[in-house]
Amino acid sequence: PDGELRIALSTFLLSQQNGFSAIIGVNRLGNPVFKIEPKSDADGIMKPYIQDQGFPAEDSLRPVNLLTDTRQGAVFTSELEQGVNGSHVRIAAPLRDDSGNVTGALVLKINAAALLRNAAGPGMTKTVQDRTVRLQTIILSPDGTVIFCPDPAKLSKPYTEAYRDFEQPL
Repeated sequence: PDGELRIALSTFLLSQQNGFSAIIGVNRLGNPVFKIEPKSDADGIMKPYIQDQGFPAEDSLRPVNLLTDTRQGAVFTSELEQGVNGSHVRIAAPLRDDSGNVTGALVLKINAAALLRNAAGPGMTKTVQDRTVRLQTIILSPDGTVIFCPDPAKLSKPYTEAYRDFEQPL
């Protein structure tokens, strides 16, 4: 992006750096044309890092018809994806010309850990036999893999293995 758009996208990303891991502009074929990521410089100060070539394959939006199949005025939201820098969800907003033809898209990579922490909330407590216990939030994938929990050692393991001492869900 040039000029004001570069500044606006960089400012937005830095203000949301705990939630978003990148903003990617893709062409109509889903290939990246730019990427902005928040990164720390040598002094530990977070700055926007702008890339315009040499993108990893995970930055491409596939399949290609994904953009054209997204109805006008809507966005595409991916399932949870595993990337080089951890798990994320992508939200792609198709960009259209005056005739309604897709010319590209703006893609937000949302940090899955931050998204899941927000979804899990602050945690709740429950009183059991005059004792207050803190309840744990555990989020599973459709196949029963742990994708969010308080214990990092249990992430990416099957629920029945990670929590074998817990009562199994119905």
